[in-house]
Amino acid sequence: MTRHTVEEATRLGADVLVIDTPTFVSILDLPAGSCALADADYLKRSPESIVAIARAAIGGADACLTLTEVAMSLSAEVNALLGVPDNSPEVVRRTIDKSLMRESLDETPQLRLPWLRLGCQDEFAAFLREARETYIVKPVAGVGSEGVKRYQTGDSPPSDGYPYLAEPELRGRELSVEAFSQHGQHTIIGLTSTELGTKGDATEFVAYGHIFPVALSPAEARAVEDTVRTFLDVVGVRHGLTHTEIILTADGPKVLETHTRHGGGKIRELVQAALGIDMVRLALAARLGLAPATHLTPQYHRVAAVRFLRPSPGRVRAHSGVHRARYLPHVVQLEFPWHVGDEITTEEVLGDRPAFVIVAADTQQQVEEALAAVQEELELVVQE
Repeated sequence: MTRHTVEEATRLGADVLVIDTPTFVSILDLPAGSCALADADYLKRSPESIVAIARAAIGGADACLTLTEVAMSLSAEVNALLGVPDNSPEVVRRTIDKSLMRESLDETPQLRLPWLRLGCQDEFAAFLREARETYIVKPVAGVGSEGVKRYQTGDSPPSDGYPYLAEPELRGRELSVEAFSQHGQHTIIGLTSTELGTKGDATEFVAYGHIFPVALSPAEARAVEDTVRTFLDVVGVRHGLTHTEIILTADGPKVLETHTRHGGGKIRELVQAALGIDMVRLALAARLGLAPATHLTPQYHRVAAVRFLRPSPGRVRAHSGVHRARYLPHVVQLEFPWHVGDEITTEEVLGDRPAFVIVAADTQQQVEEALAAVQEELELVVQE
């Protein structure tokens, strides 16, 4: 939950109760008319407890919404209790647990891929002894690029983080599909390209840039959209936002996974900059029983991109150009949180990615030129 989400909910006429950890609530800066419950163990609460708290705090409980992975299952259980149109708890668990997702796809040839669930270190070691190709392995319930790694015969298995999902490496262009579903009808909002780090490098599975919407041939775009709609049907998604990751291979689009929320990595901001569609407002309107059509209609058609800055970890010795870069043509937002003397950590570079620039223009060429202009303007000296 973010302040923006709370503000949009109140604009749509809702009374809002935010339930989250004390640390998060303390920095949320809630707008007037909303309230919060700080509870470090809120994820352990029953749906009945959540509903009772909401009724006591704001006089009712009509619907629950989260746009973060960690509370998806609990939110679905609350909505099932309230009778609110939402994806069932079983479907949400199927999208979180990638082995359950793969199992549900095994009977659909178009979507089926080889996979293996590895429950312990011994199973992983036995799998590596038999592997005859390169596999991509990731935590079964992981998010983002955390724990994702390439393995082949001769490698050592990880010591923790089990269970893992192993799949043969797919080669092709990585994309994501942003969509919105209502009663099983899937509307494709657009396709996003993903730029990853250099193969073999520590950042190879970390996205350092996105472009929305991505330019594909009509045949490729149709194949991707048809595949994603079929996939969402088979998995059982019927409501709300989805962010589905695919590889566009020589044999067509192959689905990696999906999430019942909007995409991370500033994709929500790109959709708004490119189309004028606020996916948070769209999700809220649907959950509150309001007609989503007006919130799903593009206001304009542009191209938007984000580029995350990737300095080497170390101490900042000097930097320049930040203020000038913010006023370059087509720059929508530029965040540069570091000052001279600050320590840039590996976690920030690979995980949090707090420094970024978002640009938007009429064409992809203009977007790429704007990103290059920002990169040329910025200077950063880091002592490792």
